Amino acid sequence: MINKPVYIVIINWNNSRDTIECIDSVLKINYPDYKIILVDNNSEDDSLEKIKNWIVDKNIYFAEYDRMLNKIKDTENLREIKIIIIRNNYNAGFAGGSNLGIKFALKDNVDYVWLLNNDTVVEKNSLIEMVKLAEFDSKIGIIGSKLMSYYEKNKIQDIGGWLTLSSYITGKYYGHDTVDKEEYNKIIEPDYIKGASMLINLNLIKDIGLMDEDYFLYWEETDYCIRAKKNHWRLYYCPTSIVWHKEGATTKKGSKITVYYYTRNSLIFYKRFFPIQFLVIFVFGLLFKILKRLIKKDAYSIKYIVKAYIDFVFHRYGRAEL
Repeated sequence: MINKPVYIVIINWNNSRDTIECIDSVLKINYPDYKIILVDNNSEDDSLEKIKNWIVDKNIYFAEYDRMLNKIKDTENLREIKIIIIRNNYNAGFAGGSNLGIKFALKDNVDYVWLLNNDTVVEKNSLIEMVKLAEFDSKIGIIGSKLMSYYEKNKIQDIGGWLTLSSYITGKYYGHDTVDKEEYNKIIEPDYIKGASMLINLNLIKDIGLMDEDYFLYWEETDYCIRAKKNHWRLYYCPTSIVWHKEGATTKKGSKITVYYYTRNSLIFYKRFFPIQFLVIFVFGLLFKILKRLIKKDAYSIKYIVKAYIDFVFHRYGRAEL
């Protein structure tokens, strides 16, 4: 029986409803040895208090830490604790929030870290299926789930894929927003795994380090996957690990946050890993994105696409004022 310790990192920011639903689904999984690390990215509302009240009502032991991983609240023995809350003192985005949870996992030296978006609901065997696949080879660094649409149950939202010039310009990726069918039930070894559900071998983290916080939001997991492959780690998509993803619960699709960070960070990524093709990506990507918005009469998005390009040119990375 597989019984490798796993820490499940979930980030909350102003979204108690989805976070509680996510945690509730995780607590029903059939994996024998796991703890949840909930990182609150300095929520501006009362979402963290609502989550804590829900945990107390469920009679679940929890411990609370600050961003320096000093214990705030003295609770039961760590062996009895199911949920670890880390209170960040600023919004560090997905990369920074994930890194806090990963640091805690490194301190406890568990076998795997599962990065899981708070706007997901997991099936009960979602974790054990990934760990079973990861255990086949010690050089498997990252495993991804089949991300299904929370709202359209027969539709795949994302499963990762391969990076190409056309995929950058058009925004189309393997298995993205398509009806589920047999070809997506096969184990594949893609270029990248989607960060909404990503199981990471702790030895990979020790080898290549933490996520790059220059990204703040979007593309940081893709960067991490490429770094892993460049260091001879393997990545797999696990079709029997099912996770239902709402997508955009914290950052709405098409919002200024999504448009800006996705555009700027894709430029950071492609310049870093595809320098030869980058000029084509930079010029034609900009033209295509603006033309696409003009056709849709979406001048609002054009403003943030242009800002993303300007900030990229002047190396204004990390969190941006929008």
